[in-house]
Amino acid sequence: METRLEGLVAASYTPMNEDGSIRIESIPAMVDHLESAGVGGVFICGSTGEGLNLTLSERKEVAAAYVEAAQGRLKTIVHVGHHCLEDSCELARHAAEIGADCFSSLAPCYYPIEDNRTLLDIVGKIAASVPEMPFYYYHIPPLTGIELDLHAFLEMADASIPNLAGVKYTSFRADEFRRCLSSFGTRYDMVWGFDEMMLAALPMGAKAFIGSTFNLAAPLYNELIEHFNAGRMQEAQALQAMAIEMIHAINSAPFHPSMKGLLSRSGVPMGPARLPLSNPTPEEIDLIWRRIEEIGIVEKCGL
Repeated sequence: METRLEGLVAASYTPMNEDGSIRIESIPAMVDHLESAGVGGVFICGSTGEGLNLTLSERKEVAAAYVEAAQGRLKTIVHVGHHCLEDSCELARHAAEIGADCFSSLAPCYYPIEDNRTLLDIVGKIAASVPEMPFYYYHIPPLTGIELDLHAFLEMADASIPNLAGVKYTSFRADEFRRCLSSFGTRYDMVWGFDEMMLAALPMGAKAFIGSTFNLAAPLYNELIEHFNAGRMQEAQALQAMAIEMIHAINSAPFHPSMKGLLSRSGVPMGPARLPLSNPTPEEIDLIWRRIEEIGIVEKCGL
C-alpha cells in the first residue's frame, strides 16, 4: 500500500471554549484558513491538537468535524495514539468510518519500549485495526523517549505491516532521516516534522512536512520551498531565518497555548489550551504578536 503526502500538512489545533470544552464550530473556519493559506492537509489530534488531553469521545468529535470540513479540499490524517492500545485501535476504526485519508500513531510512552520487536508488535497491532487504510508511524523521541534505530524498525516492518505508508519524522537526526530515505524512499513516505529545520530537510530529499507553525505562517514556508526548488538558496535561507525567529518568539511563553492565542488574534478562534499546558496572559500574546510583526511574519502571511 502506498500513499504520498506533499508540501505542507498543518498539525491542527483543537479549538476550545474558555471553560475548556470543545469549540467544534470553529473547525470549518480553521479549515478555510488553512486552505486559503496554501496548506494541503491536516494532521488531527496529534501533539499540537492536544490529542492526549482529550477524551475518546472528544477525539472522535474533533476528527469527524475536521474530516467533514476538509473532505475534497485537504488530505486528512487522524492521529490515534493513546496509552491504551485498544483505545488506539478504536480511534483508528473511527477514522476509517468518518472517511479520513490516513491514520497515524505514536507508541504508548509511559512504560519504556526498549527494543524494536516490542515497538513492531505495538505499531503492527494499531495498523492492523484498519488494514485497508494507509498508516503512518509517528516518530517523536523528544516526547516519547523512544530512541530506537528507526532504520532497523523499517527493515523489520517491511515484511509485517503491509499498510505502513510512512513515518512522521519529528527528530533532529537528519542523518537517520536521510538513511531511511536512501533505503526506503520508494516504499515509505518520510515526512519531516521540525518547522525550524525545513531547509535542512529539503536537500535530504524531504517532499512533505507536518508542522504546527504552518497554521500561522504557511505562505512563508511555501515560498521557502519555491526558492529552494528554484535554486535561490539565499532567499530560502532568509525565510528559514524568519521562521526560526518567529518560533523563538512564540517559545518565550508556552508554545502551543501561545499559538492558539495568536491564531485567535488573527481571526480564527482557538481559545485556551488544557492543563497540563499553561496558558499565556493576554499581555504575553500581545508581546509575541508585536515581535512576529517586527520580524515581518504578520505582513508576509496576511495575518
